[in-house]
Amino acid sequence: MFKKLLIPLDGTSESVLVLEVARAVAQATGATLTLLYVVPAEGGGGENVERLAQFDLDRTVDELRACGLTVDTLIQAGDSAEEIVELARAQAADLIVMRFDGRTGVARAVLGRIAESLRRERERSVLPVPSEPAAGETRPSVPE
Repeated sequence: MFKKLLIPLDGTSESVLVLEVARAVAQATGATLTLLYVVPAEGGGGENVERLAQFDLDRTVDELRACGLTVDTLIQAGDSAEEIVELARAQAADLIVMRFDGRTGVARAVLGRIAESLRRERERSVLPVPSEPAAGETRPSVPE
């Protein structure tokens, strides 16, 4: 099934939902996780953004390792879609689990760019995790 999962994070509270799904998939399949945090290449806060990203990743890694999972982390500077695609290829990730906020054009465009970049590669899949349930729906709980 899945051996390597790539999980792009952005430090938002919605990232917790992505981590819940990724954790469940990894526990069910024995996959390793790579948590990726992409920071702006220039003019986006520089060292402060990277320090916050590292703090967030360290806390998250501790929680996932406590569940018995194998976790690696990486902070990259650049364009989110490009960095995600490049790392997915470089690490031979077979599943990318990422947040999808269908309400904004930016998130839709990033997911679309990633999907388009990977569409010819049959060995990778993208699992979009909605930020919020649709109206009238409830989010199912992910088993511990």
